[in-house]
Amino acid sequence: MYFIKDITNFVSIFCKLAAEDVFVYTYVPHKAIDYIRQKGLLSPKEIIKDKKALQFARPGKTEEFIKKTKKEMNDPEWEKYMGGVSTFFTLPDFSKIDKKHNIFKFELTPIRINLSQLVEDEPETKLFGVELELYNPKVDSQPNREKILSLKKIKDYISQSPEQIWKDYSYAPGHMASDVPHLIIATPSGKISAKYIVS
Repeated sequence: MYFIKDITNFVSIFCKLAAEDVFVYTYVPHKAIDYIRQKGLLSPKEIIKDKKALQFARPGKTEEFIKKTKKEMNDPEWEKYMGGVSTFFTLPDFSKIDKKHNIFKFELTPIRINLSQLVEDEPETKLFGVELELYNPKVDSQPNREKILSLKKIKDYISQSPEQIWKDYSYAPGHMASDVPHLIIATPSGKISAKYIVS
């Protein structure tokens, strides 16, 4: 009887902890899943160092991707993002996207990342929120458009529905989520270990 009670308490605590974990999504080429489960997720800065990952990321356009990444690595405004993996707070609102979108164009598939566990293990990880506000050309500065986010604030974003997060989405060739709030996860290594990939 006591054993059953202890087990019940354990399960209850475990489920509570699991429910409090914070998960975000990223999209990857379906053909790259097995490789990602070995090597983890790589930032653009690390992808250009890995020939196989590069082929998965931009088949037939590797030189173009390398050139673009190196250019942005030398741009003070973009450099900090090149060492990070771009992720979504929610899955897309599929009513907003069509066959032109990169998800369909490149046959991408979603995977989940246990962000809370990653941050616990690698506390120096930086979490850059981007496109948190719509761009306003009439103002000189938008300090809240791009900023570092806490896990608490990220929970606020992931608690919203895809329809809420993607309400301002606008199609832009080459971009995954123009005008959609999303997150760039920059670990010290520029990689997210496969152990944080949960689906």
